[in-house]
Amino acid sequence: MITIRPRYLESVEESINDTAHLLSSFVEIDLIQNKAKPIFVNGTWMLPNLGSLVKQRLNPMFQNVQNHKFNARIYSLTKTTVDTQVYVTDAKGIVVYDSHHFRTGLDYSKFNDVLLTLNDKYGARSSKIQSEEDSGALFVSSAIRLDNKIVGVLTVIKPKSSVNLFIEDARQKFWNLSILIAGLIFLLFLILVFYTIRPIRKLSDYISKIRLGQSPTFPRIAIPEIRDLGREMEHLISELEGRKYIENYIQTFTHEIRSPLTSIIASSELLQDGVSEVQMKNLSENIQSESRRIQEIIDRLLELSSLENSKGLDLADTIELNELCKDIVQTCMPEIQKVGIQFSFQASELPLIIKGNVFYLRFALLNLFRNAIEFTDRDHHIQISITHNKSKQAQIQIYNEADSIPEYALDKIWNKFYSLPRKRTGRKSSGLGLALVKQVLNYHNASIQIENANKGVMATVIFL
Repeated sequence: MITIRPRYLESVEESINDTAHLLSSFVEIDLIQNKAKPIFVNGTWMLPNLGSLVKQRLNPMFQNVQNHKFNARIYSLTKTTVDTQVYVTDAKGIVVYDSHHFRTGLDYSKFNDVLLTLNDKYGARSSKIQSEEDSGALFVSSAIRLDNKIVGVLTVIKPKSSVNLFIEDARQKFWNLSILIAGLIFLLFLILVFYTIRPIRKLSDYISKIRLGQSPTFPRIAIPEIRDLGREMEHLISELEGRKYIENYIQTFTHEIRSPLTSIIASSELLQDGVSEVQMKNLSENIQSESRRIQEIIDRLLELSSLENSKGLDLADTIELNELCKDIVQTCMPEIQKVGIQFSFQASELPLIIKGNVFYLRFALLNLFRNAIEFTDRDHHIQISITHNKSKQAQIQIYNEADSIPEYALDKIWNKFYSLPRKRTGRKSSGLGLALVKQVLNYHNASIQIENANKGVMATVIFL
């Protein structure tokens, strides 16, 4: 912005300089034609009739141009008059001609335009024209020569008022362009920030999900450096979680098998002491039962470990939920009939098709259904319903008429190795079934909720 005004004034000064030289050349030709001769007076070459000769030549031109009527649209400036002024001084700097008639007779010998030109140098200045209130003007001079002697100075004056309009217009355009460029730079910055922050946010969400125990897939990240950083962080987290995973599982495994092992050891010791045939049978059955419990814990731990350490399941199977649930019911029907449980099945009127892993999803829903059977007494009711919920999402509900889950246990049933005693047997399971169910459903982008409802328990699975 600082350089706009000087650059404009420099370009205007250059054109004024051309005008001054053209007019002084015009005057010199007229002096030659009138055979004017300079006189050397007190060390200065003077031309006594310079004022009258210049006036005779330039006055008609300025009078005529004042009568010109025109309307010139020059960019943002509309010109209707000529505002250029001219004055001529003799070799002593006294004004002998003025196009606007108020300078004649004044001594301009001390002004730079006249002083420098009389000394055969480039003469120019920037000054006020008449009062301190005007915007000033550019004064550019050219020497009037006769017989290679400087006999006068012709100065062309260009008011800055018209130039200022161009300067203001240029300043406004500059600011508009600056704002536009600043806006584009800011937009580019936002785009760069978006494409830089977005993958970082994806990576942050991915790590947060891992920290919450979920198993998300690694996000698609276009920036190689951030993608590589994410992979390294993923490896580091896997290593750290692997160590913690092993430590936790060893602790929980040893804790869970301590009770059945204690029971087996106690039964073995009693057998060695010699017992009746009936006691021997009961102790043998107890050893077998506790051994199967240990086997179940080991099998479930291996299944859960396999799921938790995988980064995802192959969800390429096309699964029709009605057919899948019918197949599960057929599998469990002998057990339902043996216990004497009343059962109803309500399928959806329309097919409910999802993409998933049919093996693991069947495993999870079967586990959930068997859980309902184990907590339901004879002559009590189990109902499976498959519908669309209000959000048009596929929904499976398994209701079993049974004792309510204690309030303190509602939040704990998802914990590994947490189990409630079965109503019919009084025994606890491995406590890993629901953890496996939740893990499989997480991979299928499904939610599960178990709550007390209508004198029983309702398990609701929603495929999001």
